[in-house]
Amino acid sequence: AFAEMGGMFYLLGDLDRAAGAYEIALRQQPNHRDALRGMARINERNGKMAAAASQLQTILLYNPKDAEVWLQLGDVAVHQGDEIRARECYLRATQIDPQASSVIADARQRLDLMAEMSRKPGGPK
Repeated sequence: AFAEMGGMFYLLGDLDRAAGAYEIALRQQPNHRDALRGMARINERNGKMAAAASQLQTILLYNPKDAEVWLQLGDVAVHQGDEIRARECYLRATQIDPQASSVIADARQRLDLMAEMSRKPGGPK
């Protein structure tokens, strides 16, 4: 219930209350997927990429086939400037769960964008 409450506060833009609700959920269940993902989103928005990555990696310890989390971890890697890691995460997101069609499409779109950017003069390699 606290993780759901955190999600509602997040959608309302109240990140402090969202974080508080997620923290309560995590005290009750330290590996709660939705609470960890919510905290990761908050940390991303606050520029705390290492914390976000850590929370997402915790989820993957319990479910390494979570395509959504691999996609989000790729986004965090992009923000950290680690394009190699981002590509690895996006590629994993396309392969890990064939049923996750929207995640696969999003990951492929990000990979295509990264490939396009690397072809531009002065773009990342």
